[in-house]
Amino acid sequence: MAAIQCVPMTVEQLEQVDAALLCISEARERLERLARALGEEAAEAARVRALEDAERQLLDLHNDLRRKTYFPGPGATPQTQLQLAASA
Repeated sequence: MAAIQCVPMTVEQLEQVDAALLCISEARERLERLARALGEEAAEAARVRALEDAERQLLDLHNDLRRKTYFPGPGATPQTQLQLAASA
């Protein structure tokens, strides 16, 4: 079995991840506001729950993507990832 080599991401790649994370975050915030507004208007509970579920899924996606791209691999920390990127 070949060893897996950790190749640091470039600044441009990290910027693309940041852009994706921003889009996910903005979509999550829109769903959160909409769910709150519909809840205040006594909208159908199933619709409010669907929006709240989608908002939580986007939060999970955001956290998962951030963790797996910025801190990949076992034992990775923000400091080790920054050291890897700085040495590239």
